[in-house]
Amino acid sequence: MSDLQIGLAILGVLIVVAVLAFNYWQERQFQRRGEQSFTVPHDDVLLDRASAAEATSPGPVEETGGYRMFQQDGQSVGGLMGQMQEGQPTAWSTYVSVADADETAAKVTAAGGTVVVAPMDVMDIGRMAVFADPTGAVFGVWQPKSFTGADLVNEPNSLCWNEVLTRDADADKRFYPAVFGWGAGRPSFEGAPDMWSIIRARDVLVHHPYHAFDTVTRFVREAAVDPKVLAIKMTLYRVSPASPIAHALHTAVENGKEVAVLVELQARFDEEANIRWARALEEVGAHVVYGMVGFKTHCKACLIVRQDSDGIRRYCHLATGNYNVRTGGIYSDLGLFTSRDSFGEDLTALFDVLTGSNMTPTTTCGYLCQAGPGYDGPTGLGTPNGISGF
Repeated sequence: MSDLQIGLAILGVLIVVAVLAFNYWQERQFQRRGEQSFTVPHDDVLLDRASAAEATSPGPVEETGGYRMFQQDGQSVGGLMGQMQEGQPTAWSTYVSVADADETAAKVTAAGGTVVVAPMDVMDIGRMAVFADPTGAVFGVWQPKSFTGADLVNEPNSLCWNEVLTRDADADKRFYPAVFGWGAGRPSFEGAPDMWSIIRARDVLVHHPYHAFDTVTRFVREAAVDPKVLAIKMTLYRVSPASPIAHALHTAVENGKEVAVLVELQARFDEEANIRWARALEEVGAHVVYGMVGFKTHCKACLIVRQDSDGIRRYCHLATGNYNVRTGGIYSDLGLFTSRDSFGEDLTALFDVLTGSNMTPTTTCGYLCQAGPGYDGPTGLGTPNGISGF
């Protein structure tokens, strides 16, 4: 089959998909508003040549309705075409390769999704269908024959990832595993007997609130009761009144572990809870530091020193946000668990400064940086009120 035939075939399919998917999307919008849905008449729009200078066409632009294929080094990476209807939202179309489009359609229906375009043959190059998940997100599937899809993926300047931004994460965590067999996207700690073996094997990046904040709480709780853990050092910026993390630190001290905590008293609106927990930890024997004069410590850092079978190892957690269970379920933050020596050395140096073991705030670190005098930060605005910060 020639490139022109492939292009025309794909064009015909995309016209159908664009019209039906747009109508489906439009109906959903008006149904949510309680209004009557309607269909906008078809209006062919040819793609402006100037807007697609980097795209190649499988044939004359006029003959293919404006459809073009994006290519990188001669390999196809995607397609490009003009809108098929007035008012149609500009968007990328996502296609998932499947072994059987009809079987997938049955799974979609059984899982509570909607068939927008029923499985159909595209000449002899493949079979396709378009569905919507229970929240209304539209996606396509492609059962390849002579045309498998993109030639280049996961390379520079090619597609590498897809995400669904959903109003109901729980519904989609049930739907996509049921249809495609995908995992539910939880961190790799789930089901593991302990966190240490996972962190030793690889770094783990978590994205809250999509990943449960329980992973952070578990990290401190396991350290508090693990007989091999020697020390826990941590910064607390915004502590909730019934903080499970502060409770775990309290338990760690009672279990004979060295616990050093910097409690930042300048955490607006949470000063009272911070002071109460700082006093409680101090009473049981923890080394508590009430911030540093001239500095505001806003970093989220936890260093756990453990006696592993092959020697002492440092386990680290670095994050944006707060060590606060309540806000951890609302705010969008990133956290990194790692046992890399380089990060362990940096955190050791940081806590030496914060706890007074080393009173030189300009200690050089390999990966961590201090916002302070002479440092304007990524925005060039420096720190609030001229206060230096970690």
